[in-house]
Amino acid sequence: MFNRQIYENSQPGGIGLLEIVGEMEETEAGGLFVPLKRTELRGEITGPLAALRLIQTYGYSREQCDQVLEAVYRFPLPGDAAVTGSVELALQALLVDPMVNDIDQARALLDEMLDVQRDYLPQFQP
Repeated sequence: MFNRQIYENSQPGGIGLLEIVGEMEETEAGGLFVPLKRTELRGEITGPLAALRLIQTYGYSREQCDQVLEAVYRFPLPGDAAVTGSVELALQALLVDPMVNDIDQARALLDEMLDVQRDYLPQFQP
């Protein structure tokens, strides 16, 4: 059974969001966020375990915002959650970024991110 007292980041509630960072001005209410357009959740539940895939689509129409934005995806996970994925998928995601020029730069960025987060992503360590 999940024990909230064991995991310090097990706060209840919260939602995923795409927060705009960079040179845009904040509103009086605080930060700026890209609106959520769609959420899709698929998966399998077996006893106390679940393997889930969450797809969230965020975006503006051209009328709402006609510039390229830099944003950070934030998603609250309970302390006992596990994240899965692959290095190849992470590299492909980095290559979509217009600031990443080539596969070598993407690999260097991914290596740096994995090194910084190695305690939280053991599945990506050699």
